[in-house]
Amino acid sequence: MEVGRNQPCPCGSGRKYKQRHLERQSEAAPEGGLWRQVHSLVPRMTKDLLHFLRASYGVSLLDDAWFEFTLGAEKTFDSESRQVAVFLPWFFYEWVPSTARPGLSLTEVHHFPLAAAYLRINRRIENTLTVSYLEAAGAAAFSFHDVVTVSPGEGFVLRDALTGQVATVVERSASRMVPRGNILFAKVVSLDGLAVLDGCSPLSFPPLVKADVIDLRKRIAPQRTAITPELIRSQSGAVLEQYHQTTERLLNSAPPVFQNTAGDPLLFCRVTYEVPSAQAAFDALHSLSPGQTASDLLVGATKDESGQVGAAELPWLKKGNANHDWQNTVLGRIQIDGTRVVAETNSERRAEHFRELADELFPKGSRYLSTVLESIEAALEANGHAPPPLGEQSDPLDQSPELRGVLEEQMRAHYRDWVRMKVPALQDRTPLQAMRSKDGREMVEALLLDLEQEVNRTPGLTREIISELRATLHATVKG
Repeated sequence: MEVGRNQPCPCGSGRKYKQRHLERQSEAAPEGGLWRQVHSLVPRMTKDLLHFLRASYGVSLLDDAWFEFTLGAEKTFDSESRQVAVFLPWFFYEWVPSTARPGLSLTEVHHFPLAAAYLRINRRIENTLTVSYLEAAGAAAFSFHDVVTVSPGEGFVLRDALTGQVATVVERSASRMVPRGNILFAKVVSLDGLAVLDGCSPLSFPPLVKADVIDLRKRIAPQRTAITPELIRSQSGAVLEQYHQTTERLLNSAPPVFQNTAGDPLLFCRVTYEVPSAQAAFDALHSLSPGQTASDLLVGATKDESGQVGAAELPWLKKGNANHDWQNTVLGRIQIDGTRVVAETNSERRAEHFRELADELFPKGSRYLSTVLESIEAALEANGHAPPPLGEQSDPLDQSPELRGVLEEQMRAHYRDWVRMKVPALQDRTPLQAMRSKDGREMVEALLLDLEQEVNRTPGLTREIISELRATLHATVKG
């Protein structure tokens, strides 16, 4: 759900979004002079600050800072690490040596971070923009930012999940890859109405990482005092620890195991029978669609001149669901065409169960022909397709309009009840209960944002269902 031009701005200013942020984004567009100047300034300052480091203190300080940045995991700075994009801005603008050391007196330690020490010596010879930018970058802190809205190729609106500050960031590359609802670990530098990223994690975190961020927020401000960039910098160790733990967990998590709703390994199965006639097959199998009348099932079917069924498609359903509060569970679909019946399902166990039912229900003269089992990858390759991009449908059981309708109704019914179910991510509270607190509302919204990202990957889940769910939850808060 994007923020509309005429909706209240998410920053809490009370002004409309178009007045508050769209205008600023237009003024700070990549074509604007300030953006171009800052865009060229940042890489130059990286070179100048590293040169200043070598000339004034020696590059061994990089190793000391890297050791602290990696929480003691690595002693020597790794210039090839993917974390350099986070480390260097943190080193320039936030790191302060803990003690004096050879080549660095205690007085010089007090001049750090490095950018502040650089300004102390070079302020008079640097231009106004450079001085202003270094001061702004020094005042900012690495934090976790919620992606509120995205304009691909232009930028996004970010909300600092620790301080609550909102900024419209001009960023061409990351805005093409980061979806709404994800969380970025980044340093946002604001200068004369322009906001840019000076350092950003190579990974964007999924919405449910919000639980860890809320926990971090409680730890660095246990009395719920206002969190400022100064406070975040003073708690740099805790912030970095949370960042590294989250990154490690995401990079080294076990690959997902694809299963159907019964917990069976996902495997596309096609069971084929030969029958005396399509009408005989329909008469034998229509009981496998509980809750559907024969008339309902024959909508879209073809009939011959005598009115007998020539071809039809049936959903294979089971009443209820052991894991969800659903009226029916979709087990597969059955295609009848003349004397050929093909049942498609998504596990080997369900395919075997269909054979048992068919052998019992089909009339004399019917005979089993074959069962074909295919993995997701094999099924796609056999049809000359590459695996679909993330977010696109891949389950053939979801391609039938009738099945899509059934699945959607199941999902809608489930999420109507979900608001009153205890959810582990909400500390075993129901969504309605969680909405009573600020932290709870944030976590519920993270769950909804996570659901939005699953819309194109979860059969039956639609944006309309999520919108209805969000409206129900917010209506409860207003009431």
